[in-house]
Order: sequence, then structure tokens, then C-alpha cells
Amino acid sequence: MVVFQARVLRLCFFGLVLALGAWGFFASRRELLEARREWEALQARREALAQRVRQLQREVGSLQADKESRARAARELLGVCGKGEVVVILPTPQGQR
Repeated sequence: MVVFQARVLRLCFFGLVLALGAWGFFASRRELLEARREWEALQARREALAQRVRQLQREVGSLQADKESRARAARELLGVCGKGEVVVILPTPQGQR
């Protein structure tokens, strides 16, 4: 009887170890999947920011190289127009105010 109880006790202990191991495996697997999703989101954000940096670098290069580009950018920023330019103001639709 004592031998049987020892076997049952060992079997229960072994089952408990297996259950804890499986729980740990699946918990770490879930965390790994979450980390991968976060990594992919960060990579996409990094690529979007890199594209924005390239666009801004092109704009800076254009403004540094071309006097007319600088003048046009200044007029747009200040909301004025140059000689011979015509400003057209379009009304905004009623639902977008």
C-alpha cells in the first residue's frame, strides 16, 4: 500500500511538473508573439519616419539650391502672393467646418 501511494504521489508530482512546464511554454510563446507584433509595428513606424526624413531632406536641398523655391516657400508660409500671382480661395464645404 505504501508503494502504491508513493507511485501515485510521484505520478501526481510528475503531472504537476508537466502542467507547469506546458503553462510556461504557452505563456512564453504568447509573449514571443506579442513581441514580434510590436517589432513589426516599430519597423513599419521606422520606415514611415525614414520616408518622411528623405522627403524633408529633398525639400531642404531644393530650398538651399533654388532661390525661387525659397521665395515661394516664404510666400506660402506668410500667406502672401508675389507679382503676377493670383490667389484663389475656395470655400470649405458646410460639413467640414
